[in-house]
Amino acid sequence: MNLIFANKTEDDILLKENLSSNQKNLNSTFILSTPENKKYEMIGYIDEHLLNLLPDSETNSNFVFICGRDSFCDVVEKLIQKKGYTEKSNYFIF
Repeated sequence: MNLIFANKTEDDILLKENLSSNQKNLNSTFILSTPENKKYEMIGYIDEHLLNLLPDSETNSNFVFICGRDSFCDVVEKLIQKKGYTEKSNYFIF
């Protein structure tokens, strides 16, 4: 399972210690828009380039959960719909 977790700062990451530890079935990627240091591999925002790393919906059994402010959810929803994901089949907004 892959987790893409976007926040403003490192302090905003919920359950960071649990998600950062070597979980056998969980690969966590943290994206920070305003990091306090450069140790994170991804700095900025979730965008089309990042979501292009996801396989197209027809070729996998991925399920995407989207959580955040309404404006964030709207942007991510439009991006994953471009990849063929549909709300009833393989994504959920909460």
